[in-house]
Amino acid sequence: MAILEGIKGLEAIVHVSGRGISKEFVDREETTPRRASNYIEAVTGAEFSVNYRFTSHFESKELAFAINVYIDGKYMNGHLLDSYTATSGDYTNCFFGTRDENQGQWQSRKFAFSKLVIRMYFL
Repeated sequence: MAILEGIKGLEAIVHVSGRGISKEFVDREETTPRRASNYIEAVTGAEFSVNYRFTSHFESKELAFAINVYIDGKYMNGHLLDSYTATSGDYTNCFFGTRDENQGQWQSRKFAFSKLVIRMYFL
């Protein structure tokens, strides 16, 4: 679970094969008050989702929020929320995958862990 220190009341958790990953299985690399980057050890091909939750402790003077998911530095998906929705109590939502356009047709693809290719070179 990623809890952003600068945004109290906003939590994020990754679910792999339908199960939430606890803090002890996540390596935190870089974190700013409004952004968190985490690395997760996972099985090749396992599907995952990114869930977020605004709790009753969330307060803000902003009119709207953008929740964006980047994987390996590439934008995958995002949600726009008005402040009423985010501050009204317990609000939860989820990103199951990404959408893209191919020759005029929109496609949805679920998130899944790629095969890790490790090459060894001997000199």
